[in-house]
This record gives sequence, structure tokens and C-alpha cells, in this order.
Amino acid sequence: MLCPGRQSGGVRWLILPDGVGTLTDPALLELAIHEAAAGLAGDEDR
Repeated sequence: MLCPGRQSGGVRWLILPDGVGTLTDPALLELAIHEAAAGLAGDEDR
């Protein structure tokens, strides 16, 4: 999810949709968000 007014270098799925319309497992979504945030934090060190 992007902050309003913030531009992105591109959008990608953290967890691919399953194609049947079921909701994403909340635990997997939380893990993916934490991993994405850690990856962004690591990029700031460069």
C-alpha cells in the first residue's frame, strides 16, 4: 500500500492471488509486509 501522493518505482505482488477469490492468510501477509519493510530499510543503507 502506498502513501497518498507518494510515487513508486513500480508495483508488484507481495503474495500472488490464488485465483479463486479467497482472502490472503493474515499471518502470511504480515510476514510479507515485514520482509518488504526490512528490504526497504536495507536499501536505505546503500
